[in-house]
Amino acid sequence: MSAYLDEIKKVESTINGKEEWKAINPEYSVRMKLQNRFKTGLEIAQYTADIMRKDMADYDADPSQYTQSLGCWHGFIAQQVMMGVKRHRKTTDKSYIYLSGWMVAALRSQFGPLPDQSMHEKLAVPNLIKEIYTFLKRADAVELQHLFNELDEVRENGGDESEVISKIDNFETHVVPIIADIKSICERLEISTAILSIIFGPMTVSIPSLRIRNVQARANRLAFDFLVALELLKYFDVYAVTA
Repeated sequence: MSAYLDEIKKVESTINGKEEWKAINPEYSVRMKLQNRFKTGLEIAQYTADIMRKDMADYDADPSQYTQSLGCWHGFIAQQVMMGVKRHRKTTDKSYIYLSGWMVAALRSQFGPLPDQSMHEKLAVPNLIKEIYTFLKRADAVELQHLFNELDEVRENGGDESEVISKIDNFETHVVPIIADIKSICERLEISTAILSIIFGPMTVSIPSLRIRNVQARANRLAFDFLVALELLKYFDVYAVTA
C-alpha cells in the first residue's frame, strides 16, 4: 500500500464524525503536510546529521564514495543549484551546500563587503543558513505541487495513477547538509565550550580532529552532538550541523 494513500486514510478516520471538520479535504491535508516536512530547524539538523554520518561511513568503506559541495551565498542560488543537481543526477545523494568564510564576508555582511578575516557579524552565517533552508524547503513544495497536479490530471483522464503515486512516495527532498567554513563558527567556540562545560562538566573540543578531505567532513557523533548543542544554546533553534 502507498504511504501517501495510507496517510489520506488516517486523516479521513480522524475527520469522520466531526461536523466542524467536514469541509477539510483529507488528501489536501496530506499534501500540505508533505510540502512542509521540516517544521523546525532542529528537525533539519537531525536529518542532515544522519546523512553526514552515513556518507562518512560510505567514504571510509570506499574512498570513491566522496561528497561534493557547491558554494552558495544566497538562498535562491542554493535552491537553483540543488534543483539543477537533482534534475541532472536524479538524486541529491552526496551533494552538499558549502558556505565559504570569504564569500560570507564579501557578500553577506550587513556592513558591506569585508575582508576575509572573520570580521562579519556573528549572525551573518546563521541567517544565511536559515535563508538557504527556507529556499530548499520551497523547492520541495514546488516540485511536490507539480506531482500533485500531475496526479489530478491523470485521474481526470482516467489514467493509471500508480506511477505518479510512486513518485510522491519516493520523493527526495532538496534539503541537504551545509558545510560551513570552520572560520564561520570558531569565534563562538570558546564561549560555547565554556557554557557547555558549566552544564556538562569539563570538556575539551579538538577542532583539528574535524578533518576535511575532498570536502568530506570526518567527525564522530560527539562532534555532531556538540555542534548541535552549540546552536541550540545560542538560538534555541538549529538549522544546520556544521563542521
